[in-house]
Amino acid sequence: MKDRIKVFAERWKRVKSTSRFRNFLLYAVFVAIAALFWFVLALNDNVQRSFDVGIRISGVPDSVTFISDIPDKIHVSVRDKGTGLLRSTGFRKPVMDISFKEYADMPESQLRVSRNEMTSLLRKLFGSSAQISALSTDSLLLSFTDLPGKRVPVVVDAEIKAASGYVVSGKARLSQSYTRVYGPPSILDTITRVYTDRIVRRDLSETTNVDASLRPVAGVRLIPARIKVTLPVEPLVIKHANVGVDVVNVPEGSSVLLFPQKAEVSYYVPMSKFNDAQTGIEIVADYASRGFGISGRIPVKVRRVPQQCVNLSLLTDSLEYTVIR
Repeated sequence: MKDRIKVFAERWKRVKSTSRFRNFLLYAVFVAIAALFWFVLALNDNVQRSFDVGIRISGVPDSVTFISDIPDKIHVSVRDKGTGLLRSTGFRKPVMDISFKEYADMPESQLRVSRNEMTSLLRKLFGSSAQISALSTDSLLLSFTDLPGKRVPVVVDAEIKAASGYVVSGKARLSQSYTRVYGPPSILDTITRVYTDRIVRRDLSETTNVDASLRPVAGVRLIPARIKVTLPVEPLVIKHANVGVDVVNVPEGSSVLLFPQKAEVSYYVPMSKFNDAQTGIEIVADYASRGFGISGRIPVKVRRVPQQCVNLSLLTDSLEYTVIR
């Protein structure tokens, strides 16, 4: 490695000592001087440039909440000497500062900036010699309120379907179950809940998180305006159980004994519910559907299935019975 560095250093000394290298170095110096003079002369010419000017409202009291959306930026065309534009903007993004105290109308709860006032603010930003030739926004009219927000619940508007072999296990969960609504009392009094934009998800095979926007309400501002919604999805697992059978339509003075007194069923449940005791399944044997005689077999059927039991199947179609009078 040291030998390579030594060889390179010797070659560099030989190159520096040549007349060709000295001529190239002199040429490069003159090109740099010429470019500098050209740059200085170009900056003295009048040029027109377009800028995306940011908007900053300073001095806003903590109790004030803007209802109108504040524009992130406005598009401005400015004509001035290059030196003036370079001096006023440099390499930073220009930002127009609007004083809340100066432009806010507290009784009307509005912040107004006219076109002339906006032009004046931009000249202060770009310099007095700058000419503002075009604005994407002529003026600003922003509504605000100094009243506390009203807390209202958020309702999820969703259409959710699980893939085959899975189930939507419960209601959608919210990262925050409420939002605050800011606006005039005349509108706040009419708002009792806020809905998310409609969420449509199909063929879900796992729990899914959705960043949902809240549905806008005219004349008010929602904070927060977005809520994270969790759509719970679980795999279905099969479960077997023996369920007691009730005999119905038995005449007065008679009774029926069943052998056995339970029927086997199978059904699917969400994995998290597998160990939960299942109640609500009702299986009956109709006395009128039995065969002739005081004993034999009587058909059984399902009368009621809880919602959480999916695709319930009766594995026993009939039971032995004896009529006792």
